[in-house]
Amino acid sequence: MSDLNNELVEDKDVAHDAAVLTNKLIDKTHVPEGQRSQYSKLVEDIAIDNAERISKLERDQVTGVLLENVARERIAKRLESGDRGTLLVMDLVALKHLNTFSIETGNQGLKLTAELLKSFGFDDIGRKGDEFYCFKVGIGRQELRGKFKEFVHEKMQKGEMEIGSVGISLLTYWDCGEVGSPGEMDKRISELDASVIDLKKRVQNTILQKIEQEPEETREDLGVLNLNIGLRVEEGPIAAFINSLKPKVLEKYGIKINEGGMPEMGLLQKIPRAVRSRFHELQREALDEVMEVNEEKAQRAVT
Repeated sequence: MSDLNNELVEDKDVAHDAAVLTNKLIDKTHVPEGQRSQYSKLVEDIAIDNAERISKLERDQVTGVLLENVARERIAKRLESGDRGTLLVMDLVALKHLNTFSIETGNQGLKLTAELLKSFGFDDIGRKGDEFYCFKVGIGRQELRGKFKEFVHEKMQKGEMEIGSVGISLLTYWDCGEVGSPGEMDKRISELDASVIDLKKRVQNTILQKIEQEPEETREDLGVLNLNIGLRVEEGPIAAFINSLKPKVLEKYGIKINEGGMPEMGLLQKIPRAVRSRFHELQREALDEVMEVNEEKAQRAVT
């Protein structure tokens, strides 16, 4: 199917919606038999143009996947038609940290996440901020969990999850659950959101413990990097350690505090790139440890 500029329409959703609209218009219009082919092409061109306009309003401009609310509507329609499947909620680890290299690096991380989910074959994918909501028809939670974990591992082994411009690999938190009705979908998404938030907290607490064990010459920078990215440090010895670092690093780099009580954004860029890369390694180590514990819990729940 081609558009008004005679270019191939690659988006299967646009092509499908345009074809449906074209057939409806032709069926409801009385056109002389000899002019039907010409009329059909005209209607198809207009339908494609309208479908492309709608698609742009429904899609995230950075990644090309659906907006989260649009994805949820489409999933709900599938469930209303009798489909069952499994939802997966994924959170891109520390998008703010990727943005310390550059906004484009953060966008590369988002695009790479979207491509990962597309290549796995999810039927619907939506994005909201650094979170992705996905649905795959006709598969149970355990089967999807196993296949997706293996899929991500293979991608990592092949180096296909590396953000080339900075040489660091993409990290994600994720969890999944079965759903069979629109009402159940909302409940399941809330549960999965809570599960991913819990994973994030556990990973960040593990990172804090790792930072405390780092060499003294990098410990301060790593601690403030973690704090400025948005971590809400809990009470306790680690919190006291992290919070004590901020004045030292602010003075070290000549950073001012803004009206909101936070360091100006230049702080993250002024911390040496090697330290930021080390912080990413600590994130990966912490994520691997926490996800392994989570997987063990999931296996025990099955048995």
